[in-house]
Amino acid sequence: MSTYYPVCLITYNRPEHARLTVEALKRNKLASETDLFIFSDAPGRAQDEQAVMETRAYLETISGFKSVTIIKMDENLGPFKMAMTAGRYACEHAEAFIWVEDDVQTHPNFLTYMNKALNFYRDNARVAAVSGYTHESSMTSALKQYPYDMVFSYAFHAFAWGTWRDRFLVADWSMPGVKEYLSNMKQRRKGRVLSWGHLRAASVASRPESELWDIRFSYYMMKNDLVCAWPRYTYANNFGFDGSGIHKYNFSEKWFVIPMEHAPEDPKFTNDIDLSPKLHFNIEVAISARWVFAFLGNFNRFLQGKAKKVNISQRAAIF
Repeated sequence: MSTYYPVCLITYNRPEHARLTVEALKRNKLASETDLFIFSDAPGRAQDEQAVMETRAYLETISGFKSVTIIKMDENLGPFKMAMTAGRYACEHAEAFIWVEDDVQTHPNFLTYMNKALNFYRDNARVAAVSGYTHESSMTSALKQYPYDMVFSYAFHAFAWGTWRDRFLVADWSMPGVKEYLSNMKQRRKGRVLSWGHLRAASVASRPESELWDIRFSYYMMKNDLVCAWPRYTYANNFGFDGSGIHKYNFSEKWFVIPMEHAPEDPKFTNDIDLSPKLHFNIEVAISARWVFAFLGNFNRFLQGKAKKVNISQRAAIF
């Protein structure tokens, strides 16, 4: 294709994380042919003002892309409103867009994969989004007999993903019918398995003040029998679980930062959407176990007072 989909980069108050994210994106083979839209949220607290200013100063130095557009918020929006603002902006400028958060290291094949996936699934109305991240070790253990490089579920992570204008703009983020869903054990069990445990957070995400828009999107897919297409091998790592993000999770890097050794430039795509409980139960168990161990490690470090500062450059694994 002669035109490639733009990338939305979401930033706030972590200049070093943003720098590492951009440096990884610049190593992508399509970086120089890709428009980069950068969204910078305004400080929500006085103690964030300096870090936001430092982040914005760095953003002004970015080059290496087809174009760089910086959109600075005048007031703090927070994650959910920022996601809606960025998504609508991207939809005004392109048929589809790619999304990267400010603590994600992408593989050099990431943009190639995302553009191919967005083109492949463009006419499959059941696919609401494409993920660039995956829980690769969990997939490896659960998909031993699976013949394709893509798997489908209601699960959704906002780390690195993409979607189309006609799907983003019609999504319902209000979680209609959530009370009935939460009171129906059969539906909850199905939602939990086919979202790989993500919809365990549906109750929290449904609160008006919740910023968990990724869970809202997962719920929307479940309610409308839509899916997210996930790669078998990861094209992105999240190195931001170091206590600095909005959720303040401080996980060992072994749970979310893995060597990106298997990300193919030409993955084996399929439109064969398999939502069989057996397949997804195995994935859900493997992924849930990783989250449990990650949270246990986070809690133990908190109890022991070992929430020490982490060298972010070392945490961001090099392929």
